[in-house]
This record gives sequence, C-alpha cells and structure tokens, in this order.
Amino acid sequence: MIFATIAASQDAPGFALAAAIDLETEAQDEAKSYVALMEGKDAGVKTGLRGANANGLDREEPKTWRYEKVTMEASVQHTIVAHLMSGSGDSWGREETVTEQTRTTRRNLYEQVKENYKEMSKTVEASMEVGASFPIKVVSVDVKASSGFSETVTTGIKDSSRSVGEYTKETDTSMSEKVSHHYTANPESGQPDKVVYREVWRIGKRPFKKVYLVCEEGDIPKNEVEKVEMTVAVDYMWHSITNKWNEAISAGGPASHSRFANSVSPNPHAYDQQWAFSGKNGKFLTSRSGKYLSSVGKAAGGFVKFADGSPPDTRDTRWEWTRDDTLRNGRGYCMQSQTTDTTFYGVWIRTVDCGSIHATKWKIIDACPGGGCSSGLQAVH
Repeated sequence: MIFATIAASQDAPGFALAAAIDLETEAQDEAKSYVALMEGKDAGVKTGLRGANANGLDREEPKTWRYEKVTMEASVQHTIVAHLMSGSGDSWGREETVTEQTRTTRRNLYEQVKENYKEMSKTVEASMEVGASFPIKVVSVDVKASSGFSETVTTGIKDSSRSVGEYTKETDTSMSEKVSHHYTANPESGQPDKVVYREVWRIGKRPFKKVYLVCEEGDIPKNEVEKVEMTVAVDYMWHSITNKWNEAISAGGPASHSRFANSVSPNPHAYDQQWAFSGKNGKFLTSRSGKYLSSVGKAAGGFVKFADGSPPDTRDTRWEWTRDDTLRNGRGYCMQSQTTDTTFYGVWIRTVDCGSIHATKWKIIDACPGGGCSSGLQAVH
C-alpha cells in the first residue's frame, strides 16, 4: 500500500501531495503557550522544556504521548435526491431546510480509531474529557485517491480532532446546522438537466461531512473508498523519574498509607513509579496507577502528596521539569528528595526554594522503551 502524505496550511487553501504534515492539535499549542508563560514568570529560575539543560547538555525531553500508526478506510458517497428537468420550472429546496454537517465529534473519531487499534488506552479519552484535543500527528491518504478526496479527508480529520466544547456534550447534532438551498432547473428545454445530490463523507463507518449540492446530470462525482493511515496517540508516554541516588519517585511504597510521595528503589514493573505529563497542557504528573502529585503548603518546607483520580488545575498540582533538571510546582517551589531523613513515611519528598542547593536534580527517561508498557507488564502497587 502506497500512501501520499497531505500538507495542510491555514494560509494556503491548497494541499500538496507527498509533503509532510504535522497536524498539531490545540493541546500541543496550548502546551507551548504554557511553557512560554512559565519561562517568563520567574526570571530567577531558568526554565523551559525544550533543548539542553542549564549546563548545556542535551537531554531527552519528556513527551506526553506514545504514537502508533492506524490504518482505516475513508469514503465519500453521492445519492441523488431530486431531478430538475430543463424547461420544466422545477426547483428544489425553496420551502424546506436540510441538515448539513462539517465535522464529527472527538468521541466518534476516537471510537473509530479504537475499533482499528484494540490496545487504545483510556488515558487518551480521559485527556479529552478535561478539554484536550485528540492527539493526531500525521494523516496519509492512499496515492490512488483524487486530490479533492485527500484534501477533504485530511481537513475533516484535523477539524474533528479539535476540542470545541465539553467532550460529553459534543454530538453530531451540535456539529450540524439547518440550511436552506434553492436549486432551479435550467429555463430552456434542450439545456442540460440537473440533479440535486447528497454527499456524505465517512471515516470508517462514521460520517464527518454531509452536504447537498447540484450539478448537471451525468456530472455527479464518483463514489470513492480509500485507505487512510493516521499517526495517533494511543497512550501516555510513561516515564521513570529518578534522582542521583537512583531512587524513583513513587506514589506507593513505605509512605502509601500516609499519601506522601516518596523516592524508592526503581521497579520497572511498578505502575506507581510510571509517570506521565498529563492534562490539557501536559502540566500534571499522573502515575499509571491513577494517582497525581500535589504539593501541600504555600511556602518552602511543604510536602508532596498523591491523590486518586483526575487532578484539579491548581498551582499545587502543576509541575514542570526545568532547565536546571528540577521539578517545580506552580507556586515556584521545587521537589527535594529527603534522602538523609528516613522516617516512618519512607524517603519522603518535600518542597524547597528552587535556588537552594537542596533542590533535587531529576532524570526523566522513557519507562517503556519500544512501547513495552503495552506488552503485558503487570501493575505492582
């Protein structure tokens, strides 16, 4: 199967075959804006999630999503709804409205992808439920497809992936509108007859575009079914976060009964030690075991605890990996792994001034190289 990749631009209406496209979602754009905000808000601390660290050393930046290629069918079907004979005075649409649709919902697009990729994680849908768009990077259409087909399918997928409201309230009805057309027959007999037709576009089984059009009889476009390959997010990119003593941040271990986050010996199979930069802007630290990290206390000397469920968006739940390799919360304080003070809470984590020598440097690496997180690892809590 040979695919042509379609390039899209907001400035140019056309699409060019065999050119690369990175369909960055609103969630990715918002993440960049958040990083820019954090870089400018505290000049005393070097920050940023791109490029080298403060020592000029290259590092692997944490990614929010793990992407896979998913192949499915896209189609367009044309159905004649009225004949307009020339010279008859016939018309269509003057007294009635029809429903037209220009995109589908994130849920429909997600469900269709999930039908074609059975290992799709619920984390993708959970992110959309809190406002993120459906993360889709690349759309490639079979080279046999017409340019108009490739353009419409690519645009339809891109538009349908975007958030336009609450996830549960997005419906095909909310994506549609009532319109009124008035198509008339050619006035003179002997002129070409016309037909009114309905055009329905689908990704898999789910329609994403419905319109009513008119053309001369015999010129109705052909139906088309083609293969489409999408590079889509299928799960968070899970990370291990360790300090220089080779201790990993955990939402379990000795301090689990106290809900204090702690640093423990690394266990690659422990879901409590696998972390994602989750949420609409990739600003929360969420474990694969379903917990999130939050600081407690409005000043240095507080603690870092974990809680179950989806994190609220507060200064205590926002974290970023700075250019100094520290983990800083939204209040401007950084994590310290209290290795010299082992209590009944275990080796617990507190917050300190980011400029302090006690602010721990953290290494963030892929916990599941090669996508191993989906290959049968068992949760250890």
